[in-house]
Amino acid sequence: MKKVDVITSHNISIEYEAASVLNRGVALFLDLIIKGVYYFIMFMIFMSLGLDFDNFDLFIVLFFITTIIPMMFYSLILEFLLKGQTIGKLAMGIRVVNLNGENASLGDYTLRWSFKIIDFWFSAGAIAALFIMTTEKGQRLGDVLAQTAVVRNKPEQAYSIRDILKIKDKL
Repeated sequence: MKKVDVITSHNISIEYEAASVLNRGVALFLDLIIKGVYYFIMFMIFMSLGLDFDNFDLFIVLFFITTIIPMMFYSLILEFLLKGQTIGKLAMGIRVVNLNGENASLGDYTLRWSFKIIDFWFSAGAIAALFIMTTEKGQRLGDVLAQTAVVRNKPEQAYSIRDILKIKDKL
């Protein structure tokens, strides 16, 4: 498991486990399902309102504003509001952290979000997976440029006090 060291402004090192490609992929898949359900609900609402061809342009503009734009900015808005998490990341127990120990800024999230086009959509996720597997901190291209990383909230291997006492007993 890859590790991510975050050095705080007080020169304290915090070590996190980097989120795996699988964790990040499942979180992305969950987010895509949520966006698909949102699109379906909004589409059904607009269809139930009735389509008046005299106001077709108004219908398209309203649908774009209420449906397409929120879907486009879903990850950017939620990561900013939920401190580095989307609903998919929340379900998978992962989040975005800034490597300098501060909270990630809207600019950091925007940079990550803008490179998602290259990382995921132009390459069907191949560029993102390649970067995550080959970089030291498990970062995709957007993370490298924004100086962020996606980490697990809780370590995969948790040790209890009993585990530690067993080690002492064996010595």
